[in-house]
This record gives sequence, C-alpha cells and structure tokens, in this order.
Amino acid sequence: MSTAIEASGGRRWYAQPDDLIGRRRVPDLDRYCVKHGLKMITVADLIAYRRLHDKLVERVAEAQMPTKFGDFAVVGFRSLVDDKHHGLHGFS
Repeated sequence: MSTAIEASGGRRWYAQPDDLIGRRRVPDLDRYCVKHGLKMITVADLIAYRRLHDKLVERVAEAQMPTKFGDFAVVGFRSLVDDKHHGLHGFS
C-alpha cells in the first residue's frame, strides 16, 4: 500500500506496508532532507527527469517506402535496455 502526503502543492508517495507507517515517517524524512541538504521528490518527478535525460533507444535505420497507398517513412530503433529492435512507420 502507498501513502500520499500533501507537500508544497503536490503529492508525495511513499511505499509502505500500511498507511499509518508512511504518515509517521514523512516528518522524519523531511528532517533528514533538511539536515543533509536534500530535496524530496515524487516518483512522477523522477520519471519526468529520466524521460528527459536517459537515452533508452537509438535510431538505427530509416527509409522511404513507396506504396500504392502513398509514400511511407519507416524508422528503425534499437532498445538500449534489452537490445531489441522496433519499427515505426507513417505517412511522409
């Protein structure tokens, strides 16, 4: 179960075995962060940061594919996480 805490205009989520423990730990976490000059962030903050800064795929190929329905652009990507290849296509 998770606990949501209202803090500075947003919610902070802490994974805890039960809600009561989560609510009791937040003041301790706040004091720890202040003492050590740290900032508390949300999981959503971390995800947004990683989407901006972590490179998870790379573009490995691209081509034009003419068909009787129109020209398509085809782009190939490789996952840097599991080395699998993925394709994307659309109208040019």
